[in-house]
Amino acid sequence: MIEKNELMKFFEMSQEFRKYNHSALWEEEKHFTWWISIIFTALILVFLSNELSDLQESVIITIGSIFGIFLSLFGYIVIRKEGIYFTDALETFCRTAKALELHKLGKQKSESTIRTPLMPEYPINESFEEARNKANKSLPRLLKEIFKPKMLGIRDCFQLIFVISGFIFFVFCILSWLSFMNNL
Repeated sequence: MIEKNELMKFFEMSQEFRKYNHSALWEEEKHFTWWISIIFTALILVFLSNELSDLQESVIITIGSIFGIFLSLFGYIVIRKEGIYFTDALETFCRTAKALELHKLGKQKSESTIRTPLMPEYPINESFEEARNKANKSLPRLLKEIFKPKMLGIRDCFQLIFVISGFIFFVFCILSWLSFMNNL
């Protein structure tokens, strides 16, 4: 059995691990959405520009859209992978908190004893593999839950941003290619 002092050290370490993974996830979400918004803006500016010929405009929009599709796809994949890492860190943190019994009421041994739970009781998965399998929703479920926004988490919303952005870039690409074929 692990001593309480050792468990407290592990709890602090697991909190740092969770915090690191949460920050990494946020940084990835932020950077990919910035890049996508920059590409969208650039493509709209090219489309609205009167300085380019129709052929030049079609070529630039097609290339930019293809880049946007790949960026959206990579963003989606990276966020899902980072979500699994975060879920591992959160599961470790929750298991350690439960082992320390931070979710239970303190016993009244003295006036200085804490009488309320210090943390909510988090659900613990049967295994880390089960937790990883629950880390991300399937694409059909994400799309279905657009109509049930209360069911979507923040990471779900970012995944949807990448899916929808990829679709919009695909539409841009098809339309610019059709325009290109029209100009030949």
